[in-house]
Amino acid sequence: MRLAVPRRHLKAVLAAYGQTRHLTFDRDSATRGPTVEVAHEALFTEWARFAGWIEGQREHLLMSKRLAVAVQDWETADRDDTYLLSGGALAQHEAWTADTDLVLTNAEQNFLAKSRTRENHLLWRRRRRRIGVTAGFGVAAALASLLAVFAASARSTAVQEERVATARGLAAAAANHVAADPERSLLLAIAAADITRREGEPVVKEAVEELHRSLTEHRVLARYPGGGGVAVSPDGSLMAVGGDGPGVVILDPTTGDRIHAIAEDVGGCCNDLGFAPDNRTLWIANEGGLSVWDAAAGQRLAAFGKEVWDVSGLGPDGSPILVAGPDGYVLWDWRSDGELASRPDLADREALSPDGRLIALAWEVNAIIYDSSLEFIQRQETPLPDGEARAIEFSPDSTKLALLTARHIVISDVASGVVLVNEGVELDENVSVVWSPAGDRLAVKGATGDVAIIDAFTGEQLQRLAGTDEEGTRPAWFPDGTRLAVAGRTTETIVWDTSESTPIQGIADGDDPRAIRFGAAWILDDSSEIALEDDGVRVYAMRTR
Repeated sequence: MRLAVPRRHLKAVLAAYGQTRHLTFDRDSATRGPTVEVAHEALFTEWARFAGWIEGQREHLLMSKRLAVAVQDWETADRDDTYLLSGGALAQHEAWTADTDLVLTNAEQNFLAKSRTRENHLLWRRRRRRIGVTAGFGVAAALASLLAVFAASARSTAVQEERVATARGLAAAAANHVAADPERSLLLAIAAADITRREGEPVVKEAVEELHRSLTEHRVLARYPGGGGVAVSPDGSLMAVGGDGPGVVILDPTTGDRIHAIAEDVGGCCNDLGFAPDNRTLWIANEGGLSVWDAAAGQRLAAFGKEVWDVSGLGPDGSPILVAGPDGYVLWDWRSDGELASRPDLADREALSPDGRLIALAWEVNAIIYDSSLEFIQRQETPLPDGEARAIEFSPDSTKLALLTARHIVISDVASGVVLVNEGVELDENVSVVWSPAGDRLAVKGATGDVAIIDAFTGEQLQRLAGTDEEGTRPAWFPDGTRLAVAGRTTETIVWDTSESTPIQGIADGDDPRAIRFGAAWILDDSSEIALEDDGVRVYAMRTR
């Protein structure tokens, strides 16, 4: 167990209590690492203040002890995977690590990371065990058909109540399967909805809720502990996740394995992260300042020596970085630790173009374009429907500019200033925007953690992904544009499937095409639909096919 306090303070406290003989010092017989022990057990009962401290941290200390025992058992068993945490125990420990003031040892962090990786792998395997799904749905559909026939002949209140109870039972079964098997959950929810809908009665609320949950969960590809910030290297080989724990964790996104942790001395909430085009240079910005790292080797390359309020991207060769602080803007070349340009005034938001040639500063009603020396080029009058800009971002080819407000997104042409898109975004409150690698979509994140996928040419909302816990920082696209990593403020980072609309599940109607009937198309919400095709039912994850 480690305490989240500066080492100099810890040394001073230990020295003071050592001089008064309240503590004794030794070395571990196995590891030869330094140890500290309470000099006498009477201190636990006779020193009221000390006893109060222990009592106040009792639950955290018990959880810490349980975790330490679990790690020891795992180490003793030669790190056998069967000794890793899973299910509710893993969730309990992850929730505790997000809440406690105690800092985990490297062994404990590695143990929890391995446990989460194994849990993700088990979920992945279970999701692909589809033996009996079609048969099970056929039984559910047959049951729904029988109930519908019976309801057609007798419209009594008792029969209607029985239908509703059956629908709620199927919805409850869907809820039980949503985490481990979202496809089975979706089929059960469809059956629950159809029981009442086919009789012209309202779909029970529980069925609608489970339809939404299963459709959303189906797009979750992986979950990783820790939030705050997330970045993916341009080639997709590395993923960086930051949060309340020490430093930033570098992961292999293909396997989910933890490679190492870096920047452990600059930990803290809400890390903003970004990779350079070389796939290994990583900048980290948070309350501790701005630093540049070799993510693959785990080495610090440079540190910005001034207070940092915001950071915008890297140039095409990995430098410079546009930094906002109390003294205005600085274009910082981290390789030489030199300032290439500066400007004293601050805008609402700022952005550095991917080609490193342009800088955009956004105010309430316009965006001003500067060259890389922060010299004025042009003013773009862009009336914003609801006040100040919340985020501004150049497209990957540096030809378009996306301005985000609390409720709208405005896309303009950089060269002419012509507004191409001005549309509302259906989130609680917009906070960040990121272009897809191909420049055809944007991911807009809201204050509750929800993410809307927007068509960059029309402004149409294509998908809505359920949030993590809180707003966290901006999402990160994978290079193929089919996956999006979204980090909450503290708890977890989720990788979503954002691929174009393809059938999630197809169920053949068999000999009787009327056995499952939803009409030509049954729209569930803005991002999903269930449609009757020639060869059966198809569930789509987007409005367009």
